Amino acid sequence: MSSIPEENEQQHPKRRFEPWPTAIVLFFLVVFAANAVMVILGIDSWPGLVSNNHYEQGLAYNQVINAQKAQDKMGWQVQLHANNLQANQTGLLSLLLLDREGEPVKGAQVEGVLFRPLGEGSDITFLLLETEPGHYATTITPSKPGAWDVKISAKKTAKADFRYVERITVADQ
Repeated sequence: MSSIPEENEQQHPKRRFEPWPTAIVLFFLVVFAANAVMVILGIDSWPGLVSNNHYEQGLAYNQVINAQKAQDKMGWQVQLHANNLQANQTGLLSLLLLDREGEPVKGAQVEGVLFRPLGEGSDITFLLLETEPGHYATTITPSKPGAWDVKISAKKTAKADFRYVERITVADQ
């Protein structure tokens, strides 16, 4: 009877613990966890498309090129002044609009949008009123500090449509 347990021990030797299979499994678990964290952070940090109608804008690209050529023929020039704008404080945004000869463009309808290139929901639309010939101004209150884009649209006649974009910086309080 005593010989039977010895035979079983010889047939099935004790297995030694190997760390490599466990290390490989742990390695891939860490890689998958890191990828999951990166995906979650990526989804939460980007609000989506910058333009809601990007496909239609792509189809109308030739119209954009033709409009830019017509604008270049007009020869209008813009000098935007948005100095000393601070977050959550009302400040002055003004521009000087000149024609090809450097004369002020009088009586134009000037409107604009102030928007953050890295985020949605804080856009400010405004009208600029003519304070003196060729000078247009308005007051705005940016909600956050940082980079903002000013998009200006000016019209003097139904045919003449002038567009201008400039990036400005809004200081913290």
